[in-house]
Amino acid sequence: MNPSRRSFLIGAAVIGAGLIIWKAGDGRPSARSCCACASLMAETVTLPQTVESNTPALTGDAGVPPMDGFFPEWAEHAPFNQPVRVLDTESAVGRLSTQPKEIALKDLARMHGHLCDGLVISFVELKAALLRLFPDGVVDRTDLRIVSKNGPCWVDTAAWLTGARINFQTLRVDAAVGDGFIIQKISTGETWDVRLKPGVFPEPQAKLENHIRELRAAGQAVDPADVDRFEAMANDLIRHLLNTPPAELLVLTARPGYRFQFNDLYGGRGDIINRDLRQQPAATNPH
Repeated sequence: MNPSRRSFLIGAAVIGAGLIIWKAGDGRPSARSCCACASLMAETVTLPQTVESNTPALTGDAGVPPMDGFFPEWAEHAPFNQPVRVLDTESAVGRLSTQPKEIALKDLARMHGHLCDGLVISFVELKAALLRLFPDGVVDRTDLRIVSKNGPCWVDTAAWLTGARINFQTLRVDAAVGDGFIIQKISTGETWDVRLKPGVFPEPQAKLENHIRELRAAGQAVDPADVDRFEAMANDLIRHLLNTPPAELLVLTARPGYRFQFNDLYGGRGDIINRDLRQQPAATNPH
């Protein structure tokens, strides 16, 4: 072994032993420590200076962590941005929990990728319908199925807020439902249809969004100013939705006797149901 490396290792061992003895006593060198330890212990140990981190501070100018910049403060503190309390099972094979958890709009925005008008419409609509099905304010997410249109905001909110899933056959995607939902409590069959009242969604915003989508579908360029205008309109709508009582925004309609059908793409053939029916005698056959 290199002599300098050997000396280094011996010195480190001596310092370590001395520190253990020092710690075990009352802070003064023990009589059991060797002279070398005592002399080493008498010296001031200089610890390396902490390297200053280049990581930005966790709080921004407004006191909001930069990582939460996707969710504006005006939405955070809006009066009708209140979380939904839900119950789930406790494990993969567990019982229904007795302790509710909260799911907030901010949680949905984080998972969805951004806060947008479609996400907020879905949140406001579903929260109101869930409170009709669970008037005590605690939603059993194991007891729900839902119909949603094929929109990312709508499907994401439906799945995350209600626990419904396509793979469990409790989430049906159907364009015919439009910008609302049909939601059913499985155990009782109670069903509600929920959607915005006419006029709540601004017509100019709808026209601009359709214009942008039509241009992109045709492979044409979109004016960045149009996107900026649309985002400003969407933020205005979000503010309105989160600052207005749901009763002024929504139409909720009971759907008694509603039959949830996960998928009607498959079914039996209707043209063969009488294939084995015997012919009537010619005399009685009107044809």
